[in-house]
Amino acid sequence: MLDANDYKERIEKILNEAIAANQEQLLGGVDTLPEYKYMLGIHHTLTDMKDRIHTELKKLTKETWSE
Repeated sequence: MLDANDYKERIEKILNEAIAANQEQLLGGVDTLPEYKYMLGIHHTLTDMKDRIHTELKKLTKETWSE
């Protein structure tokens, strides 16, 4: 059975891969400023998701241990 840390590691791996792919696309260049802004928005969303998942799992772990 998987625990919260296993899920966290798997989700972080997926998000890190998505962030890296997005970064490669940004560094590869885009044709227009709107495309760049769109790709940058995706990058910010992915990094925010990663931070949020980390924070929520941390809270969940604390709640589980306090019960």
